[in-house]
Order: sequence, then C-alpha cells, then structure tokens
Amino acid sequence: MVTATENAIVYMVLEGKSPDTTTITATAVSIIETVAYKQLTLTTTDTMNSNFVLYETDSSGNISVAILYG
Repeated sequence: MVTATENAIVYMVLEGKSPDTTTITATAVSIIETVAYKQLTLTTTDTMNSNFVLYETDSSGNISVAILYG
C-alpha cells in the first residue's frame, strides 16, 4: 500500500531505470492516480520476480524520493 501526502500520480518502475520524468512515465509497469492521504494498491502481477521503484509526481511535476520495493 502507498499513501501520498498530496494528490499525485504513482509510478512503479523496474529498478535501474533513469529517475527522470520522461523515463519514469515511459517505462512504468503500473500507474495510478491518488488523492492525498488515501491508501492505494498497485498491481504487481508482472513484476513478482523483480525489484522495482515507486515514484510519485505531484501536480507541479515534482518527483518524490524513490522507494525501492521488491
């Protein structure tokens, strides 16, 4: 589960990809919009044997600190 502190888009990206907006949006294996302080669940079916990174982008285009998961 993921909780954002503001409205955001959360991207799940395979580990090792460049942490820039273009790469994150182009290579995300799961993308979901979230509302501030509400929990969300990302689908991980295709990445069960992989490490991935979660990024959040807010309405200003700021990228959150990466969270390694997997």
